[in-house]
Amino acid sequence: MFSVVNYLAYHQEHYDARAAAMKISPLADIIDHSPLIYLEEPEVHIFPKTQYELVKLFAWLANDPILNFDWVITTHSPYILSAFNNLIEASQVVMAKPELKDEVAKLIPERYWIKSSDFKAYCIHGGNLESIIDTETGLISANYLDSVSETIGVEFDELLRLGYVES
Repeated sequence: MFSVVNYLAYHQEHYDARAAAMKISPLADIIDHSPLIYLEEPEVHIFPKTQYELVKLFAWLANDPILNFDWVITTHSPYILSAFNNLIEASQVVMAKPELKDEVAKLIPERYWIKSSDFKAYCIHGGNLESIIDTETGLISANYLDSVSETIGVEFDELLRLGYVES
């Protein structure tokens, strides 16, 4: 898979202007035109920054009007989920405040923005599939993302307390 990711990243950076003018994706020859692409655990063996770059690449491909496919990505990475939240939030900020489009695009280029209506996220809890999207914000629930960090933080605080208690 990594060589495919490198190939896709190369094409993202060197998008052929002629293909853009002809409305032909430079990736059309390497992507099977199946309606659904499955990626299992794309975060395996890569650093968090690279995970974020992968998510942007996935978003860029999903936004390509020629490719026209959907993704199913399985992950245990909070970095992957948080990265998707950033791309969704970029789209939401511009929808709410169009005058900020250029400023948002400086942070996150428009080709990576994800409409919350185009995104779903689930977890398996107690054997049931449950949405982890916050219905008010359209983002992956902060409670879901923070739950493990909270447990780790509480344990660490308790260890610090124990370590500094005078005997």
